[in-house]
Amino acid sequence: MKNLAAKHLSEQLALMPMLKVLLAVVVGVVLAERLTLPLWSVVAALFLSLAAVWRLGTRSFSDIYLLVTISLVAVLSVEVHRRSMPSEDARIYKIKVSALNSQSAGRVYGEGRVVGEYRNDSVVERNFPVRITLDSAAHVTEGSLLTAFCRIRLFRPTQENRYAHYMSRRGFVGQVWLSSKSIMRIEELPSDLGQRLQQHAATRLARLNLPPDVESIAAAITIGERLSLSPKLRDEYRRSGASHLLAVSGLHVGFVVVVANFLLALLILLPHGQLLRSACVIMLIWLYAAVVGFSPSVVRAAAMFSILQIALSLASNTLSLNTLCLAAVLMILSNPFMMHDVGFLLSFLAVAGIVEWGRPLLFRLRAAIPSATLGQSVPLYRQLWRYVLHWFLAGVIVSVVASAATMPLVAWQFGITSLWGVFFSPVMVLLCGIAVGATLVWILFPFAAFAPLFHWVIRLSVSAMNGIAEWCAAQSRLIFEGYIGGVECGIIYLLYIVFTLSIWLHKKSHS
Repeated sequence: MKNLAAKHLSEQLALMPMLKVLLAVVVGVVLAERLTLPLWSVVAALFLSLAAVWRLGTRSFSDIYLLVTISLVAVLSVEVHRRSMPSEDARIYKIKVSALNSQSAGRVYGEGRVVGEYRNDSVVERNFPVRITLDSAAHVTEGSLLTAFCRIRLFRPTQENRYAHYMSRRGFVGQVWLSSKSIMRIEELPSDLGQRLQQHAATRLARLNLPPDVESIAAAITIGERLSLSPKLRDEYRRSGASHLLAVSGLHVGFVVVVANFLLALLILLPHGQLLRSACVIMLIWLYAAVVGFSPSVVRAAAMFSILQIALSLASNTLSLNTLCLAAVLMILSNPFMMHDVGFLLSFLAVAGIVEWGRPLLFRLRAAIPSATLGQSVPLYRQLWRYVLHWFLAGVIVSVVASAATMPLVAWQFGITSLWGVFFSPVMVLLCGIAVGATLVWILFPFAAFAPLFHWVIRLSVSAMNGIAEWCAAQSRLIFEGYIGGVECGIIYLLYIVFTLSIWLHKKSHS
């Protein structure tokens, strides 16, 4: 029996080669973070491993050496991206403002990159990602190049401060405080294509004259502009378990894919129309990713949906988890610090949970509900009822499994678990989809004659979202505040893995 179970698991893993590659990449990144190795030694080990793979050919040990080679590639990526720490002395730096994320109590919080340091009246090139806290009186915008006399307060990974430890693992070297007095010069650099598109979209959205709270939420969930979100709204969405809706991620990219496929549906009537539509959709996916700023979660989602769109056009039966792992591998190898980005991890875990838990459960529940075909004499209202029930079940299942897959990580990193998200996520996701779809269509086709209609749809859906978030935040009975340890979080995910393996065995035994 044990041999049969092992054979079933081996067959299932053989269908997902990218899962094994992802595990090898993760092992390589973790080892590289624990050890500091000379770059030449990593390159030498990589060549020896490649030689072993080539020499063994199709022998059994070649797979092991191949995974070792992939781990060494991940180690090499970490070593290439490893940065020496800057001085903590006050100096004159040139800092490019990458993103402004929030503002509160006269301060603006964002991200930037130290690109230069003044030494003896000359500028020495630097490349240090930093977190930025700005005096709102400085009137700094995204993309600005600042010359400032300031000090970089380093994030030390050994200290107990959770925030500093998390930021250092994401690749940020430290925190910079910039007041209007410390900023010596502000240069407005030419906006890139993404920034221009985002500004253009924000201008079109402003034409609808929506209430401030509605417009700020619509801008956040559609074009990734979160600076205007009030602290009250942020806290309400956080306590209601719906804060993930405010950060553009895979869910929002999925909305874009649905809208794009719908708007371009007529292209399939042309010769090779399916391929043409897929090419246009993929172009729109990455254009949207540029508009919202190429955040890790958006890039991951854009990569995955691009692969799925290609698979759709080729009528390929691509395994979704394998596709997800491929996207994760490419992203981590391009930037190993992304492996510690909570947004990336939450998005990956949510999609993995939906694919491996939600999909089998949905298929079993749908099989229990008889489906009517056009040839059956079933009243129309019953067919509509079954259709609505199927979609309702899909929404509930997606909500529950995504919340379950991400809750341990949220409790570990943010110290809060809101069960309201499990109950209200289907409604919130539906309302978010309506708001995103309506906003995108208005931005693409801002015809004045339809402005009242779009104003009504966006205001109604976003106001309902805000109302639900406000009500849930006020009900503390299902909101649990308190951090769990990393060991406890790891144990929970180990149990999740065991549960997933049992699903694979059960599915194989019934196939």
